[in-house]
Amino acid sequence: MKSLRILNLHDNGIGKLEDIQSLCVCVNLVVLTLYDTPLSLKANYRHHTVNSIWSLKALDHHVIGDEEIIEDSLFSKRFTAMNPKLFVDLCPKQNEALNDRTLQSEMKTVRKILSDINRILVHGSPVVVIQRWVRGHLSRKALGISYMQVQERLRKLNFVPQTTPSGSQVDEVLSLDYDTYLKNRRPGSKTPSASTTMRAESPATRQSRESRDIKMGDSPLKILPTSL
Repeated sequence: MKSLRILNLHDNGIGKLEDIQSLCVCVNLVVLTLYDTPLSLKANYRHHTVNSIWSLKALDHHVIGDEEIIEDSLFSKRFTAMNPKLFVDLCPKQNEALNDRTLQSEMKTVRKILSDINRILVHGSPVVVIQRWVRGHLSRKALGISYMQVQERLRKLNFVPQTTPSGSQVDEVLSLDYDTYLKNRRPGSKTPSASTTMRAESPATRQSRESRDIKMGDSPLKILPTSL
């Protein structure tokens, strides 16, 4: 019984909590099904089952959430018990007939169920999420890998989209900010005059502007006839 990992007890006449508490000797039991039993009709059967078998990770097609393990815990809706995101198929259908199934095919199904449970726990358990981030931070710190290096590596693998805004987006933001400034500026304020702007220019900027004006003045101007 110590090697037992998946146990299906649904569609049975189990109705006492004492029968479930005896399963605590199965130290590696990960998956248990009890739906469609008299015991599953009781209000707190899931709470008693989870706290009786500490090794459980999934019960009745739902991964056990941290809210069911940690007493008086308060999490967001995403991490609540029986959340749809915590659903897992514990009895997947197999294409082979019952007589054609082999040990290899059954073990493949077992590995798939355990893999699906671990995949859901990675994103559906706040404790596992915190542990994953802390371990990653400590590993990167020990290896001397910076956050920017990780981002650059993920961009090369197309895991992180480029967030640099395009030219049209920048122009739109700038024009919006300028229009908002003109609309909401204080009453009585004046737009800076040309002389004030010239005094604020640096010598290098003023020299560049004057040389540009001289070049424009040397070029001949063509006067086009106006149409009446």
